[in-house]
Amino acid sequence: MTKQNCLVAGSVLALGLLPWSLVSTMPAKAAGTILINGAGATFPYPIYAKWFNEYHQLHPDIQINYQSIGSGGGIRQLLAGTVDFGASDGPMSDEQLKQAKVKVLHFPTVLGADVPTYNLPGVSQELKFTPDALAGIFLGTIKKWDDGQLVKANPGVKLPSKDIFVVHRSDGSGTTYVWTDYLSKISPEWKSKVGTGAAVSWPVGIGGKGNEGVAGMVQQTPYSIGYVELVYAVQNKMAYGRVQNSSGVAVKAGVASVTAAAAAVARNMPDDFRVSITNPPGKDAYPIASFTWLLIPETIGDPVRKSAITGFLQWRGAAERATLFARLRTGDEAAHLLTLGFAAAILLIAGLLVVELFSNSAEARHKFGLEFLFTSRWDPVAGQFGALPFIYGTLITSVVALVLSVPLGLGAAIFLSELAPPRVSDALTFIIELLAAVPSVIYGLLAVFALVPLLRDPIQPFLGRTFGFVPLFQGPSYGVGFLAAGIILAIMVVPFIISISRESLLAVPTEQREAALALGATRWESTWHVVVPYARLGITGSIFLALARALGETMAVTMVIGNTPQIAASLFAPGYTIPAVIANEFTEATSDIHLSALIELGLVLFLLTIVINAFARLMVLATTRRGTTHP
Repeated sequence: MTKQNCLVAGSVLALGLLPWSLVSTMPAKAAGTILINGAGATFPYPIYAKWFNEYHQLHPDIQINYQSIGSGGGIRQLLAGTVDFGASDGPMSDEQLKQAKVKVLHFPTVLGADVPTYNLPGVSQELKFTPDALAGIFLGTIKKWDDGQLVKANPGVKLPSKDIFVVHRSDGSGTTYVWTDYLSKISPEWKSKVGTGAAVSWPVGIGGKGNEGVAGMVQQTPYSIGYVELVYAVQNKMAYGRVQNSSGVAVKAGVASVTAAAAAVARNMPDDFRVSITNPPGKDAYPIASFTWLLIPETIGDPVRKSAITGFLQWRGAAERATLFARLRTGDEAAHLLTLGFAAAILLIAGLLVVELFSNSAEARHKFGLEFLFTSRWDPVAGQFGALPFIYGTLITSVVALVLSVPLGLGAAIFLSELAPPRVSDALTFIIELLAAVPSVIYGLLAVFALVPLLRDPIQPFLGRTFGFVPLFQGPSYGVGFLAAGIILAIMVVPFIISISRESLLAVPTEQREAALALGATRWESTWHVVVPYARLGITGSIFLALARALGETMAVTMVIGNTPQIAASLFAPGYTIPAVIANEFTEATSDIHLSALIELGLVLFLLTIVINAFARLMVLATTRRGTTHP
């Protein structure tokens, strides 16, 4: 059986092929009922009881009796030979295996988790526990709930200055084994003073028998903390905290986080399946998780019992596989795999795009190196190519577009969402959304026949006379050039800014507006100081979406920029952008070096887009942090 084949969707492990010494045909019906006795772990008892009952319904002549007496008791009875199989939340130690009369096989069946459960009157927030804090509490070095480590891990939570009442298991249990195994991994002091085991000498606290005993004592004792299996905490509606994992992330126990813990160690699963998955790597992994095992003797003397146990294990494995396939057909796993495929396809397309651009631009990269980015000569005849004028033109036109479109777009969005009558807002919104769908060539025609003549006379002459002392507004008035391209880009992207910003503003809860108005703010003060900051992430997203559109626009810009590869300080001067030169020259490139240079321009544009989007992401994160830390 491969190690990876052990894992099944969700929190259940599939049982695969059995060792040859156990494999047998299904048991023949003997006279009377075949009674199989087992004992051990308490936390998987509900699922085991369900399995054993279902198997009995299918095979009325086989009755499996299981006593949930704790992992330690199950191991002792198995070693004593008083039961046919055992069950444990912790694997048997080498010493215990040596005591066994026959080899004992470990079959992982179910995933589980220990959670720190607590009873804190007056505290409704979910607590977070660091590894050091948990070790300190159970070592007795952290004695108060308002200890500095707990306060630091739970900002904003008012922790009481009360003594911590520690509750632990009094019986030998796999739950304790998992808990102490985790503490031994994260605390050298715990490892040296207490260690790992199903039963240990506790430095502090009182004991409760079984998960139910610990759960009951925590529920009845204010300011107490204990550890129980996740199911018991959920069933009893007990408060339990998140635990910081090895990646520094506070994770809550659940199907996904426990499965992530198992997946992190699946590739290194030992052949005997005795593995600890506490404190695993991975930011999504819950750190106090474990398998639970059925403990089956490899050699069973009674052939009837051997057949019955083998049949159950084979049925359980087949049932898990059938459940998995059924879920794939009808449930979440199918949706998960399908959407994962879609996401992977996007990554694959992006990867192929980078590979193609990189490989097909190799000739130009080898010939020109980094000089390609910093030189201005573009001469297909001489075979000399430099990208700087095109990079400059792309950035300048995009900046002009944003300078013009952001104030216009944000102002229109505020009017439509906050100030305009509903009928006016709906009508204008429809028109704006329609403008977003207009093909770029239409905007190009508008620019050629309307915008360029207006710029040539009277707008550019007026700007030259009025602001001619600034280099941006010097030079002859061609009409076409950086300014014309920037204006047409602004016209094209402003519908995106308006539409997305408007939706972000409308998504702000009404309570935010009402609270500001109740404090005496005017309608405009409420909008500008409350609504707009609340919607800043959506507004920022709209701006960078507009920038991405501006960087890649081809047709409209090509029609009005002048298509001259030069770097000029004046916005009146003609220029060139990366998309425009690719569109103009790609089909006419006769030499390999010319074609390679154009493809390298595409690679530059792709990387430029990635850099700008990464910068946008950082800005959004920074804005979010400022928003969450603002008093």
